[in-house]
This record gives sequence, C-alpha cells and structure tokens, in this order.
Amino acid sequence: MIDIIIPAYNAHDTIKRTLYSILTQSIKENIKVLIVDDCSDQGYDDEIKDISKLINITIIRTPENLGPGFARQYGMEHSESEYIIFLDADDMFYNCFSVEQLYNFINENNFNAVCSDFLEECENSIIRHGFNDIWMHGKIYRRNFIEKNSIKFNNTLANEDTGFNHIISLIDEFKYLEDITYIWKYNYKSITRRNNYEYTFNSLDGYIYNICYSIEEALKKNANIEKVSKLIIGTMYEMYFNYLKYIKYEKVNNIFIWSKKIKELFLIYNTKISNYDKKKVVEEEFYKRIGNLDIIDYLNNRITFDDFLNSIDCENISNEIII
Repeated sequence: MIDIIIPAYNAHDTIKRTLYSILTQSIKENIKVLIVDDCSDQGYDDEIKDISKLINITIIRTPENLGPGFARQYGMEHSESEYIIFLDADDMFYNCFSVEQLYNFINENNFNAVCSDFLEECENSIIRHGFNDIWMHGKIYRRNFIEKNSIKFNNTLANEDTGFNHIISLIDEFKYLEDITYIWKYNYKSITRRNNYEYTFNSLDGYIYNICYSIEEALKKNANIEKVSKLIIGTMYEMYFNYLKYIKYEKVNNIFIWSKKIKELFLIYNTKISNYDKKKVVEEEFYKRIGNLDIIDYLNNRITFDDFLNSIDCENISNEIII
C-alpha cells in the first residue's frame, strides 16, 4: 500500500482538485490518503464527502498550526503503509499513471527513495524540473528506510524539505525516474508566490538552518564524508552568490549572520575533498545562475569569495537581525 500524505492549511479552494488527481490514479485501490489538517479555520468534511466514497481518505488534525514540515511528520507518525508520497493541497499528479510509475520504479528495484521530473506552473509559463533532491515534488519513499534511520522533518516553517531530503542524499541517494509525475500548480495565495523578493531572501535563514540540520543528523548515521563536504562547500558558495544578488538590499548583512554556522563547517570540511572536486562544486553553483539576467552583477562585482568569507566574522557586522 501507498500512503499519500497531504498537509493542508485553509486549502479548501484547491484540495478537491488535488484529490481528483488521486481519484484518477490507475492503482487507486492501493492508495490511502491522509489529509493532515494543520489547524485550518474549518474542516474538510464537505470537500471529501463525495470523493471518500471512491478512495480511502482519512483526516487528522494537528494539535496546533506549526507548518507543513510538522504536518508531514505528524502524517508519517499516524500512517503505516510501506511507501509514502507527499502531495501538497494545491498541487496534483501529472497523469493517471503517476503513482504507478513511482511505485513500480521503487518497488521493482528495491530502492529507498525515488525522485522524478515535475512541472512548475508559473503565472505565464511552465518549467520542467529534472533531478531534484530538495523539494518534496514527485518523490516516493520506502517507510522502513525512513524509520530505520530516524529521518524526520523539523519544525521550521520554510525549507523543511531541504533538511529531510538532504539527510537521505547524504546517507543514501535518490534514484532518478526520468518521467514527469507531479505538477506544482501556480497558486497566488501561496507564501512562496506572495512578496517573492522578501520571502526568498528571508527564507535563506531557514535554508541554512536545514542544511546544517541535515548535516548534523546525517553524520550521526555514518554519512558519506565526501557528500557532506560537497554540500557544505556548495552551500557556502551559494550564500556568497546570494550576497552578491542582494547586495543592494538593506537587509543584506543578515546573510553574514545566517552564514556563521555553515562557515564553521566549511572551515572543517573544506580540505576533505580534492581541489578538483571542489572546483566542480563551485562551477555547478555558478552555472545554476547562468540563466539569471543579473549574472553580469556577479561577474563585475569586486567582492571575492574570500572577502565574503572573512566578512562573516567582521566586528562591524551587527549581531542583530535586521527586521
């Protein structure tokens, strides 16, 4: 059986569409749906009334509103099927074979975690995402592997998927199914769609926290040190490029404060891989940004990576986050 866990907070306008995409699945008889109501203003009984006659749906409610990470973890702890898929309450499966494709790939090959391609529906365009081991979209997990290794979401309100999935990548790996199985639907009410500049910048704090969380948890589970080192080096350069991106933003110095922990890890693990591998990691981080129209700012900026690294501990940097 497969548990599809749906964290839901005031998702009454979209969750029916999400459930219909489950209803059309070719192996719906092998699916259990668990809606985790993260203390929405009202319940979801009306939304599931008709659909629950056709597929197995259960609703549970979290003790308080703590965000999608807590809701996903709560859902895992209140379900028991062999496989787990997470589906957001405003998203949907790509077609009627999506779950079957994921299930066959992980089950027949005895994999622990699988990721597939997914579509990001933007306001005026569609983007196809290939291999991605960060977001929850288009993934399936073997429960026994998750429980055996005590892999858990933390309670941060953003980037909790980063922490969860990176633990898996550091101690094992995601196997790649090169098919589209998931649609990340455009939702103007979504926090990631509103005040995008502000949200994207402030989410860097949670991103760094979850990277450090995943490293600390993975090291307890005999993580691959080369993978750990590459992640730390890549994240340090990622924060450098974000600093250049936001350099004219009044709150940019917050990046120095958020980056202190990753710098501590960088100084420890920087020498644990070869210069050749280190160069490859840095090049990957740079080429991720080639499509950015502001790339010329990165190339022309006189602030080097070493300048950025040294500035993290500068005395003239305030220890207080700028609100």
